[in-house]
Amino acid sequence: MKQEKTMEETYKDISERFLTLEEDLNLFESRIDGVRFWEYIRSEVHQEILERTGLIGRVHTEKGVTVRERLKGVYLWARNLVYKSSFFGEERDMLFFGHPRRKLEEDGLWWDLYCDPILDTLELDYRYIEYDYQLDHASPAKTEDRDFVDFINYSGTIWKTVRPNTLSEGDAKLLETVSEEIENRFDCSIDIEGKVRDALADREVTYPLYKLLLRRVDPEVVITVVSYGKESFIEACDAYDVPVVELQHGTINQYHMGYSFRGERTKRTFPDYFFSFGSFWTGSVELPLPKSHIFDIGYPYLEGQFRKYSGVEPTGSIIFISQGSIGERLSKFALEVNELVGAEREVVYKLHPGEYDRWRDEYPWLVDSDITVVDEERPSLYRLFAEAAVQVGVYSTAVYEGMIFELQTYLVDLPGVEYMEGLLTEDHVKLVGEPSEVVVNGDGSREFDVDRYFTPNPINNFNEALDAILRKENQS
Repeated sequence: MKQEKTMEETYKDISERFLTLEEDLNLFESRIDGVRFWEYIRSEVHQEILERTGLIGRVHTEKGVTVRERLKGVYLWARNLVYKSSFFGEERDMLFFGHPRRKLEEDGLWWDLYCDPILDTLELDYRYIEYDYQLDHASPAKTEDRDFVDFINYSGTIWKTVRPNTLSEGDAKLLETVSEEIENRFDCSIDIEGKVRDALADREVTYPLYKLLLRRVDPEVVITVVSYGKESFIEACDAYDVPVVELQHGTINQYHMGYSFRGERTKRTFPDYFFSFGSFWTGSVELPLPKSHIFDIGYPYLEGQFRKYSGVEPTGSIIFISQGSIGERLSKFALEVNELVGAEREVVYKLHPGEYDRWRDEYPWLVDSDITVVDEERPSLYRLFAEAAVQVGVYSTAVYEGMIFELQTYLVDLPGVEYMEGLLTEDHVKLVGEPSEVVVNGDGSREFDVDRYFTPNPINNFNEALDAILRKENQS
């Protein structure tokens, strides 16, 4: 029997039912061909349920759908055989698996915001690898010694296309049960069998290729950004006893299925160590790691940007922090705020990079408005923060970053705001449901303990934590 959904169902409601589903079906212990398949598809399934139930929209523009885009993927695969191949080059002490979405800085170079500030400051013996981002690698890049893993990535894509993994009758029945339970509990249809077939076929190719890469580089430690989606790579690291460290790259909490492993849940294909922005984050989620493997180091890029822009003259503007998942509703909210403030204040709508190429089609009401829409890397988000007096968002990590600039913060009561429950304990953060609440309440008090969110001296902290890990690993 299908469960009835209420009209006021929230992100939290859906996520709690998702956690109940995987516990009821014992999904973390279920295996197919010896593989704990749920680890590979968990985050994707949760995201798709949220989209299918209408709580959130598309987070990023989808690529690889059209024939032309698929041919571009084949081109990247073939090119990587001879150009920036991760299989060539010398051995290194460290292997960085970076973030593919880069940001154009004022020096004209595209930066990996999480790795480059570290690599630019410390003398490290490293190799750096990355996926493509939306079928491209931003160039010129700040990162030296940068290689690509397009051959590995698209070998998996090609293999699962031409040779879908076969399943036994019992395995197919298990996955059918999962699909049926999702249909009953969330009133949406998701092809779990197809996702598992794809994941197993992808792993069949990428796992041995990543092992080959690790044999070639022979690192003492791996540093990665975004661990979910890299399960076969982490599994390969584990096969060679190479410790994996993840650098925090965004908001994490009990409803982020890439990091939340409540109770007895665990994930075998999870990094061995986690470097967080600060104690607030590691205190708000159950990571599948012992506390001794979690280090609160800070966010090097953010600290540098604060120093750079802290002297900018403020204009008193109101900045909206958009995300593709809630962009339609937030942009309409911004439009109403803009009408209420009139010419008294500038309203700035900062789009997420995943919205740059589609906002005119999806948020047409912004096109002819007098809201300042920022749909490129300039001006810098941090300059916008330094100029503003008020920021409005839902659950973007950028909202936390804006607080370093002492911005009065308003969170709009939209799906995903549950991510920010811990933040709502701060005096200067207000939950609002109507545009008038932003205008009436104004700037307000903006003092808070920033060190709890972003530990100071991150480069030094990174160096000390890394040394501690290497000493521990060498002794074991």
